[in-house]
Amino acid sequence: MKYIILNDINYLFRRRMKLIFIFIFLTFGMFIMRYDRGVNIYDNVVSIIPVNINLEQLLGIEPLYFLYNIFFFVFLSIDLYTKDLQYQVDNIFLRMSINTWYCRKVICISILTFCLKIVQYSIVIGGILLCNSALFDNNIILLFITDILYLCFVESTFILLYIIFILANKKKGLLIAFILFLVIVIPKNIVQLNSILCRVIICIFILLIYIITTLMLKYKRPKIMQSIGEM
Repeated sequence: MKYIILNDINYLFRRRMKLIFIFIFLTFGMFIMRYDRGVNIYDNVVSIIPVNINLEQLLGIEPLYFLYNIFFFVFLSIDLYTKDLQYQVDNIFLRMSINTWYCRKVICISILTFCLKIVQYSIVIGGILLCNSALFDNNIILLFITDILYLCFVESTFILLYIIFILANKKKGLLIAFILFLVIVIPKNIVQLNSILCRVIICIFILLIYIITTLMLKYKRPKIMQSIGEM
């Protein structure tokens, strides 16, 4: 577990720091653009952090920032999975089974997602508290938990989609159809999911996707590894 985490962190610092800097820069930029001194801390956080798409402003900055936020985490998760299968197969699978690797990888990417979201929320909340002596709202913690679960759900869904794409002999039409379907179906308002029931449902979906992905990795491992190796 320690090896996988350190290896992924080292990879991010070497290969993906520009993306992470853009992610942090956009957080500062959205804070400067969206901060409203006359609004309470919770509403400011909801306004600045991409947790909602306003369907009445589809051509504005807000939906683009929301989609970038999703793309950023999905890209990093897929990238961290595939780089092991492309470049470190011998080192990793001499030590553990593919299912053990996948389980540890899920934990690792969840930890990295958590850390990056902590940075994002800390920038926004710290900025608000510096600009205005507002009282902290505990609802922000619940929103943060829902945001993390939502991202883990989206990441795991796209990982499964990526594996299906590989097993379908990389049929781009199928991939585009799946992506369009997910864009339509996946909720765009994390605030509306901020309840105990919704969090439980999201966890159930994450578990189901994890089980399906594990079974596919177990029984289709040779084809998956061969296809990724050819990319």
